[in-house]
Order: sequence, then structure tokens, then C-alpha cells
Amino acid sequence: MQARILAFLVLLPCCAPAQKQAADTLDLYSNPPPKRDNDTVARPAASPRPKHYDNVRWNISGGMSGGSLNFQQNGNVGLTFQFRYNLIQGKRSSLSINQGLTFGTEDEYGVSFFPVVAVAMIAGPYSNVDLSDGHRISTYADFPLVLQYNFGAGAVRRTERSYREKMGFYIGGGFTHTFTGYTNTFTLAAQTDYWAWVADGGILLRAGEGGNTCIGLGVEQPLRTPIGPIHNPLFFKISLTFIGKL
Repeated sequence: MQARILAFLVLLPCCAPAQKQAADTLDLYSNPPPKRDNDTVARPAASPRPKHYDNVRWNISGGMSGGSLNFQQNGNVGLTFQFRYNLIQGKRSSLSINQGLTFGTEDEYGVSFFPVVAVAMIAGPYSNVDLSDGHRISTYADFPLVLQYNFGAGAVRRTERSYREKMGFYIGGGFTHTFTGYTNTFTLAAQTDYWAWVADGGILLRAGEGGNTCIGLGVEQPLRTPIGPIHNPLFFKISLTFIGKL
């Protein structure tokens, strides 16, 4: 019994520092000592991310278009839509492919489009109303496919530079298939269609946030001649479209 008490008294001083050390370890995690100045490691400041601009390659516009074959007793008016895709883009310019779609009417003076649209909306698609007005009105449709060079406003969408552009222009060329009419000797509209080379150009003006107003001019040279009574035909057209924010 005395031997056990003697062994306990010998081991007691050894256990006391171990318990104190464990307590000090837990206290170190809960209450870490303050850092000294020379212990602080300077980290490099994170550089701010540059603002991201999305270079949208697709552009869709819509508006009105009008034209005439040699201005010889025929006028065309209709709604036009343009679908443009930028093949190559720079900071201020682009090379694009443009597909146009135009639908309207042709008559001797080019004034039938809005009355025909109004009558069609009121009468409905299944009415027996003669929208050709006794064959004095024919169909106008145009499908130009054009390669265009664009510069300035509207050339590139949603870039830091494009938001500051106030004016731009475009020029291009391609081919088209056009459906139109001409007034014959009986003062009636004769329907015709043709393939043609087309050249166009225009200016673009900044209009609001992310939009542009486009004023375009174009000329078509049909691949066949004459067209009815019109020798050396040329089709001249003008358009006013708006490129909205995508």
C-alpha cells in the first residue's frame, strides 16, 4: 500500500504540466495571440474586372420600303425586314451578310398599300373582296441577299465604342428576286418577276438607347430585258427602317 502511494506521489508532478499544456493548446485556438507588425504578409490587391460588352452579331430591323421601275407609271410600297449577320467585326466596322424581305403592293401611282391593308383587316382573309381593284393592283415582293460593309453607328452592336457612335453608313452589293408589276397599254397592272443584280447603301443615325434609324437607297438591274413596255429597266428603291435594341 505504501508502495502505491509512493508511486502516485512520484507521477503527480508529471501529470500537472501535461494538463496545463493541453489547456494552453485549446486556449491558443480560442484566443489567438495578436499579430505583430512584422508578421503581417501583404497580399496583392485584386484588380477590378473590366466591364464586359457582348458583341452581338445579329441585327434585325423593320420599316417601310418603296420603289419603281424606271418611274414609268408604276409604284411599289411595302413593309420591309432586314436580317443582318456580321461575318467580321472590328472596333468600328464590320462585314456582314444581309437578307431582306419586303412585301407590299404595286399600282400606277404607288398609293394602294395602306388601303389594301385596311380592307384586308376589316374584311378578313376569307372575304370575296377584290383586292386587286379590277387588276389595277399587283403584288410586290423583294428578297435581296447582299454583302455589306458597315462603319460607325450600327456597324457593331453592344460594344463600348458603338454606344458612343452617332452616325454611320453602309454600302454593299448582291442579287435579288423581285415580284412587281407594270401598267400596260390597257392601264391594267401586269404581274412580272425577275432576277437582278442589286447595289445599295445608306446612312444610320443613333436613335435612343441601342437603336439606329437607317435611311437606305438601292438600285436593281434585271437580268432580262425588256420588262413589258420598259426597255433597259432599272428598279430604284428607298427604305426607312429602325434597328431596335436586342
